[in-house]
Amino acid sequence: MLIHFYKGHLFCLACVQGIANGEKTFKCPSDDCNIEISLDNLIVCVVADRSVQDAKFMNPSAPREGSHIKRQEKDSHLLTCLNQIVQCPYQDNCIDTMMRKDLESHIQSSPLVHVASTPEQYKLKLNGLMNEKSKLESTMGESSTKLDDLVVQIKEIQLIIGDETNQRA
Repeated sequence: MLIHFYKGHLFCLACVQGIANGEKTFKCPSDDCNIEISLDNLIVCVVADRSVQDAKFMNPSAPREGSHIKRQEKDSHLLTCLNQIVQCPYQDNCIDTMMRKDLESHIQSSPLVHVASTPEQYKLKLNGLMNEKSKLESTMGESSTKLDDLVVQIKEIQLIIGDETNQRA
């Protein structure tokens, strides 16, 4: 769905919601346009939406790089768009939504909330922790406290994986 802004600027609704980042008002993402826009007053441009099936759209996440997206590529673009609003993948414990580009820092900000719940997730988490441990070991110095915390987390996950494996047998 295309949204019409001041001076004829058009953007897809999903990208606009990502740029707004949960705020009620935001600036038009077009270069040199400092108009404040309210999410409550967005105008869907049906005529433009129907007439530009093969047109290219500016990607608001990279306007200066000249990133343009064909209408037919919109759905695949939204799967990777850094400004797309996504839900936390740990929906059993977390109901937060954020821009895709903020997802990794969100998960790292509350590790106790973002814990795995299946053996596969535990193994993925374990691999990530082991990689992080290796990186920390190579840069040691003042990171020894964080390293000790990671070792404890790794041991806890290994115990959980061992318990689940034993329960299945």
